[in-house]
Amino acid sequence: MNKFRILTNSFLVLGFSLLIFSCGNVENQIPIPDDITETRSIGNSCLEAALPLPTGSCEGGRYTALVEIPMYPGCIFYVSADYYICSDLSWGHTNIFLGDFNIFDHDCEQYNTDAANPTETWELNVNTQIWQQFTNYFLNNFIDATESSLSVEYIILQCNKTCYISIPKGDSGQTIIVPRKINCGDSCCKRTNDYRRDGNGDWELVSQEVSTLTTCPSSIQTECRKNSIAESPCSSIGCRALQTF
Repeated sequence: MNKFRILTNSFLVLGFSLLIFSCGNVENQIPIPDDITETRSIGNSCLEAALPLPTGSCEGGRYTALVEIPMYPGCIFYVSADYYICSDLSWGHTNIFLGDFNIFDHDCEQYNTDAANPTETWELNVNTQIWQQFTNYFLNNFIDATESSLSVEYIILQCNKTCYISIPKGDSGQTIIVPRKINCGDSCCKRTNDYRRDGNGDWELVSQEVSTLTTCPSSIQTECRKNSIAESPCSSIGCRALQTF
């Protein structure tokens, strides 16, 4: 799909650093731990069910980036998420579908401290700021200037329990704390942003829609791994984050 280009260098997005090593239909060069696959499978059923364009074509891939978020200036987070980019050939519209993200590495001691005692407000802020980075990246770097309209759809599983586990950081002998999400429900949530080019060629948000959230079930029992440092209860934090930016 020649409308989209892959960046292999550093760039600046709205004052925050975002470094992309590579993107495409195959895994990029940043190694992702094996246990990421169990986390990613949670949200993929929602993502893959949302590709309803029989008249168009879709290309999927896994977006992996080094992200700096305002909550932790100077810290770098390795973040990965699956996506699809679909072009509707009938009227030239582009849809971007984003699944849930995973943080699988970082160099932030303060994040370790906060993750050992997670609060609902803290989790909401982390999720919200990472979603902002994803949006900025796709709008400003994935879409060709000739595109006139665009929809970004975030589609994730609504109910997750988050386990904060301790993992080794490479060969450094140090450990870090990272989140791992466990399915505790089967409903999905979605946010859709519709954009068009303004007179200056910039993207203008013309409409947005968020799905209504349901109550997460209390009957589904989930347990974190033995190496978990902390955990948060089954909730819709991720979906609530989609409603707040």
